[in-house]
Amino acid sequence: MISRLLDLAYYGEVFFSHIQGIAFDRPSRNGEYRLIRRLRDVVRFAVDGGANVGDWTARLIVETQGRAHVACIEPDPRNAEQIRRRFQDQTNVSVHQAALSNEVGTARFLEGENEGCGSGHFVNSSEEASLAVETLTLDSLSDKYGNLAFDLVKLDIEGAEISALHGAERLLRASSIGTIQIEYNSTWLLEGRRLRALFEFAADYKYTLLALTPFGFTHYPRYGEGLEDYRMRNFVLARTDHLTLLKPIKPTGRARVEAIRR
Repeated sequence: MISRLLDLAYYGEVFFSHIQGIAFDRPSRNGEYRLIRRLRDVVRFAVDGGANVGDWTARLIVETQGRAHVACIEPDPRNAEQIRRRFQDQTNVSVHQAALSNEVGTARFLEGENEGCGSGHFVNSSEEASLAVETLTLDSLSDKYGNLAFDLVKLDIEGAEISALHGAERLLRASSIGTIQIEYNSTWLLEGRRLRALFEFAADYKYTLLALTPFGFTHYPRYGEGLEDYRMRNFVLARTDHLTLLKPIKPTGRARVEAIRR
């Protein structure tokens, strides 16, 4: 009986976590594609950071009816080649076999176990199986396209998301990025990163921090240590004009309860 109750409690936790967009990796249900739909009329140039095999890019092209140009950034050579094949007949998709970081140069990258697995990541230079990959910043990518502003940026780059934000300081200072989608998960723990940094970016550059859920975009007004659970979820940094389109939900009990009490 106790075992069954514990099982029930576990499945209940999973269910209610999914409602909040936590540990829910289906983009059609967890809010990722909802974000694209809400912004589809204003997206002309997007960046797919950690493009994997191009599913997010394909969805964006469908939702924008081909109006958007997408720069796919993917360090794994097998995945980058698959993206090239997938979009070879579409002039509005460009592919960069590179990784987003806080500086331009090279880094050591360990490929995932197989094509499309999405688990490739930066490693120490002593890792024998790693390969050298080019690193770009979002600022340098903008320069490649003639100092272009980005309407939508997706960062799913295995713990390097904060580094990529540091590489976009010029764009952020000029409010030249409309919305940034950021995946948070256990790779942040391995890289020594915390959600506190997202709250700091939002405050420093006057963006609003939201959490993606299946029902909409929840406003997290304050940081709290209790938020640092390293379970997979997606956050958004939204510029004021995009915030109006996203129509965020007012702060929920979770955000209030987990704020530090002083």
